[in-house]
Amino acid sequence: MAKDTKKSKKEKTRKDNSKGFFKEFRAELKKVVWPTPKQLVNNTSVVIGMILITAAIVFCLDVAFDNGYQFIMGKAESVIEKVENSDTNTTNTTENAVEEDTTNNVAEEDNTDESENTVEEGTDE
Repeated sequence: MAKDTKKSKKEKTRKDNSKGFFKEFRAELKKVVWPTPKQLVNNTSVVIGMILITAAIVFCLDVAFDNGYQFIMGKAESVIEKVENSDTNTTNTTENAVEEDTTNNVAEEDNTDESENTVEEGTDE
């Protein structure tokens, strides 16, 4: 029986709370000052105008940043291409220099061999 009395007390307090809530809610709604139709149209137009202005500003910034990004990326790509081309030219120049150096070394070795042979021939006489 104790359980039954606890349930009924909870149910009573819930009902009292819900009745009190709706009474307070109704009283608060009576205190609200509702705008006139003219004020409502005026305020709505101001809000829509501000939204359009903000959208235009965001659109302009988006276009400006996109164009700036494209410009910077184009410049960066051209610089990268120049660097790659200069690296390729440097590599080719280095390879050519190595080939020339190798050719010169071979020619110098041949000259050295001939001069040694001449010196040796001179000592034989």
